[in-house]
Amino acid sequence: MKTIAKIFLIFIALYASDLHAQESGSSPFSNQTAVKGSIQSKVLNETRDFWVQIPQDAKPYERFPVVYILDGVVQLSGLSTVQNYYWGHHLPKMILVGISNQANCTRDLTPTKVKGVASGESEKFTEFISKELIPYIDSTYPTTPFKTLIGHSHAGLFTVNTFLHHTDLFNNYLAIDPSIDWDQQKFLKKSLKELKNKSFSNQALYISLAGPLDRLNDEATIDDVLKSDSPHTTWARSTLTFCNAMESYDDKALRFKWKFYPNEIHGSVPLPTMIDGLCYLFGWYPLKDISKYNDPETSIQELKTLIEERSASFVSSLWL
Repeated sequence: MKTIAKIFLIFIALYASDLHAQESGSSPFSNQTAVKGSIQSKVLNETRDFWVQIPQDAKPYERFPVVYILDGVVQLSGLSTVQNYYWGHHLPKMILVGISNQANCTRDLTPTKVKGVASGESEKFTEFISKELIPYIDSTYPTTPFKTLIGHSHAGLFTVNTFLHHTDLFNNYLAIDPSIDWDQQKFLKKSLKELKNKSFSNQALYISLAGPLDRLNDEATIDDVLKSDSPHTTWARSTLTFCNAMESYDDKALRFKWKFYPNEIHGSVPLPTMIDGLCYLFGWYPLKDISKYNDPETSIQELKTLIEERSASFVSSLWL
């Protein structure tokens, strides 16, 4: 009986990592089609489009965490690719929501107004997401409360701003080469002051920075840029300054990581960032000590401990 129980536990543990091969004979890497939707927003006083992609062959009893990605028309396909290749081991199955920002990108995603530019209405756009879009997605699709926000460039700025001022709205934040230099670094300076009084609870933030650090000098190092006052280093210097402040921030309830991608430029960095960033943000998800699940000599008690530890990581990460 103990042998049968052991084999059963091993089978269950391996099921998640081998699930791709059991998907009704279909390729686990096939492209999926997102369904377009729209909301007549009272907050924005306009119709906003979005796209939703649910996991293939979702069972009626399954519920999934949600990833919201800004600039969804451009970025959702990359996110879908990452999901298709990495779920099952690095990532769970998730519902992907691409939010359109085609019409009023700068207006919606920036936190302060700049003269002559439609800008500075990120608070209103956050209200649209929190009070209209998320409730709609939760009422329409089989979601769990666990949510991730991803943004690139101005949308990365929006992501960092949401992390700082609406911390509890999402569990994970992924800012891809964000424009933290916005409005002559007013956002950066304000954020550095506010960070000292912030507290976080089980949130995680990942930030990427693309090359070049100095737009006129490919050989410039991080130290060079941090000492520079050139307008050609402002973008990188702003992100580096913010990341340095985050690294010195002492809050054990917060997980933070940033990475410089010297061989990527602003337009190519989203895909590698989504891979690295999501794997970091969901670093608690993969099975640990997989070899022990495969080893018939592993005791039932040890397998039970491994499973209980993984279950505890789900709870501590506010998965449910």
